[in-house]
Amino acid sequence: MSGSAWARLIERAKWAEGWLRPLAEKRWLRLSVQASVILLSLAYLGLNLRNAGGQLDELHIRYGRLGSAWLLTTLAVYLGALGWWFTLRGLGQPAGLLPSLRAHLLSNLAKYAPGYAWQLVGKAYLARGMGLTGRAVGLAMALELAQLVLAGLALSAGLLPGELVQSWPAGARLGLGPLRAFGLALFAGLPIAIGVLLARRGQGRAGVQLRPAMLIAATLAMLAGWLLFGYAFWLIGVALQPLPVADLPLFIFTLTASFLLGLAILIVPGSIGVRESIMVFLLSSVHLPAALAVVIAALSRVIVTLSELAGALVLEAILRVSRYSKSISEPIGEEQNP
Repeated sequence: MSGSAWARLIERAKWAEGWLRPLAEKRWLRLSVQASVILLSLAYLGLNLRNAGGQLDELHIRYGRLGSAWLLTTLAVYLGALGWWFTLRGLGQPAGLLPSLRAHLLSNLAKYAPGYAWQLVGKAYLARGMGLTGRAVGLAMALELAQLVLAGLALSAGLLPGELVQSWPAGARLGLGPLRAFGLALFAGLPIAIGVLLARRGQGRAGVQLRPAMLIAATLAMLAGWLLFGYAFWLIGVALQPLPVADLPLFIFTLTASFLLGLAILIVPGSIGVRESIMVFLLSSVHLPAALAVVIAALSRVIVTLSELAGALVLEAILRVSRYSKSISEPIGEEQNP
């Protein structure tokens, strides 16, 4: 894209921001939109559950599988936090591992607060408390979001189920192969594209020293987190009803697509209801009963929330024990003789 095209795109984005900002600042309007989106999502989920008939009567919950899904989801949460630390290090920032993990995990919980953007505000505040500059933190947060979204898009494109596109027009179905190839190329070229972008943005002004190996590690950590999240999501379904391993790509695709689309709905805290509605739509569009999809989506929300809480609490406990051990191991000054 030429420089003039980029300039026009930036100008349009600024115009859209200037037009939307006054609307977003109206609290009554923001709350009304939030409530409407959540209520519509819950109505969609309730309608699918109400039409279940006897579909849920024969469910036998395998609690061991649910426990495994929770543990794997918690590990995926830590992989996301590790990706944040790698991103900071990839920009040459002197960020410690445990403080970086803490900033990510605690800010994760802020997204459930009423309003919007609390997660970003919380992460910026905690990162500034680590002694990092505001410009470097802002750049790292933008880079982390880009890696997370693009890695998720690449994974979604690569795992897009063939059954899901059977209802597409013939021309669109022919484009499935190139779409998957594009997803793979997108993931392979992501670290290079990020490096070029940072170089053009003038990295030195933010005190940034680009470290490509760390950025690649961040991307791989986020990709591994997506895969683990998706596998845990499939385990939730297996805990309710026997499912073939062949359904695993469908579940990974559904998980990534629902998170990414829900992420775009900034006005809804934690994408509550929106993410679950997308999950139900995608799973039921293939071959799963809609009522079963509702239960899977609801359990996924519970498990993700518990995993984020557990991840933050465990890390806080580790930090407290570490500080206590350090305090008692410090040498005590020799008593002076009178």
